[in-house]
Amino acid sequence: MPTDPRPAGEDGAAPPVLLRDVMAHRAACVAAVTTRSGLGADLAMTVSSFASVSLDPPLVVVSVSRTSLFHDALLGHGVWAATLLSAEQQPVAACFARPRAQHRPDDFQRWETARMPGGSLVFPAGLAAVECVTSTTVRAGGSTVVLGLVTATLSGSGRDPLLYFRRAYRRMSADAAPSVAA
Repeated sequence: MPTDPRPAGEDGAAPPVLLRDVMAHRAACVAAVTTRSGLGADLAMTVSSFASVSLDPPLVVVSVSRTSLFHDALLGHGVWAATLLSAEQQPVAACFARPRAQHRPDDFQRWETARMPGGSLVFPAGLAAVECVTSTTVRAGGSTVVLGLVTATLSGSGRDPLLYFRRAYRRMSADAAPSVAA
């Protein structure tokens, strides 16, 4: 690790480009978050900013850029799902990582999908999925942090996760055995 820390900017905060460089060193599981538009059309966005917050009550969090086309639909609909993608689902991640005003119907028809009890779309070939209702939102810089109360789950596929590390999709290596039993 370098020994010369970079100073904060004039406002006391680190420049965004430096934080982006630091966060590129964090491996994150890739998720596809889905919701519906005001007209009922399915929408999806690929994220690496998805995590569990609490088991009781069951809460998860996702962070969404306020400038993304997905943002207003997610906040407006209030019901959404997140599928943790498997390594084989890199094309799904790549498709929904592209910004667009509206997805084409074939964007969802190319892959196996299913509906959760609240109507949210999930990708069953993924590792696992949750359906949520938005419980809290917080504006944070250029993003909105969305807390979701988990209302339904879909069990995992047992496959390897799709990871995002150093600005690229990655797979766990076959010899990446756990070092400590959980």
